[in-house]
Amino acid sequence: MIRRIIFSVWAVATWCFYQFAYENTFFYKEQNQIFLMSWDYVVGYFDKPAWAANLVGDFVTQFYYYIFAGAAIFVVLLATTLIFIYLALTRIGVSRTISFVTAIVIASFWAIFNFDPDYRTAGVISVLGTAMLFYFWSLFIRSKRFVKVITALIFIVLGWWMFRLGTIGIGKISTPYFQLEDYLEVDNLYYFGHDDELAAKVENIDKKDITGVISCYYYMSCSRQDKLTQSIGRVSPVNLGTLYHIGPKSTLQEMRLMSEFYFLLGDMTMSERAAMLVLVSSPNNRNVRMIKRLAEVNLVAGDAEAAMKYLRILEQTIVYRKWALANRPEHFNQSLMSKRKFINRDDRLRADDNCREVLIGLLDANPKNRIAVNYLLCTDIQVRDRQLFFDDYRKYYHQAFGAATDEFYKQYLVGYE
Repeated sequence: MIRRIIFSVWAVATWCFYQFAYENTFFYKEQNQIFLMSWDYVVGYFDKPAWAANLVGDFVTQFYYYIFAGAAIFVVLLATTLIFIYLALTRIGVSRTISFVTAIVIASFWAIFNFDPDYRTAGVISVLGTAMLFYFWSLFIRSKRFVKVITALIFIVLGWWMFRLGTIGIGKISTPYFQLEDYLEVDNLYYFGHDDELAAKVENIDKKDITGVISCYYYMSCSRQDKLTQSIGRVSPVNLGTLYHIGPKSTLQEMRLMSEFYFLLGDMTMSERAAMLVLVSSPNNRNVRMIKRLAEVNLVAGDAEAAMKYLRILEQTIVYRKWALANRPEHFNQSLMSKRKFINRDDRLRADDNCREVLIGLLDANPKNRIAVNYLLCTDIQVRDRQLFFDDYRKYYHQAFGAATDEFYKQYLVGYE
């Protein structure tokens, strides 16, 4: 009875922690891989070490997309592992108390390994599969020695072939990455369009914990609500994203951010470039979020053939199949369609990813792109180039929108004629 109470408390406590304090790691894991319901795709796993752990782990991970699914699935896997270890140890003669303590300690270690957002579910499946084989072997414990030895050899070979005997599941011991969890939550809120929740989240984060990437997501969220100028300074550091340059030293966070940033501005080429960089930098070059982004940018750009290449991939998934079918070139949604008027169709060559050139190109193509003009002027202010601000205001803002009524701009226009 006591063991059941301890087990229940452990399971509920683990679920509560991951559901309410660390839930965004699961969506991050789902976004950084893809699983296709295709026989050709599945067959590819058989050539890999611990193929069963990787196959089952990746299949399960796709369901982390759904709210409440991640923590629940993870705890069920851990609890099942604990149970099989406990049953196997008791069957081979270990006392119930020692068996229970051993099982709960092992399961707890795997709960700690999952603090690392890059820890894959295949690791949990690796130890679970090994625990199951250990239990099945324990069923032969009372058999003749010859049978026990033969079955042990068989299960060891199977365990190594299918699960690498749990060795791929060993992660690193660390404390929770709460600052990274803040970033992941902000990233997810932006992705799903929950702007009010994002603003409340960022404005309540301790100032010392607000990174440049979090700040940039905040101002992007404000911008798509046409509130950029009213929000400047509410969150520090003020990072508009316009001064980033993607290169060999860029983090995965920055590259993901730049894909979102340029998609917001309307430059599909730059958004596609950043998405490609994220994709090739992801584990096994698989990142379902970036594949979806590649479909989106080509849909907006009007390249139906390129868009279909990515849509056909998404159609073979469980989670994104409905979206892919609903967003074919002949009938994709109005939200994407509305972005077409902002894109830059000029084939000019760019030497680099200088955002100023990107913004000017977008405004030359569509002077009414308010998001682009606000980012241009706010960047002029950020770099403290008053003359450049005056010139850009006259050429890009005043001609398209008339005299500024925004108080933020008015204070910088003092003395300007």
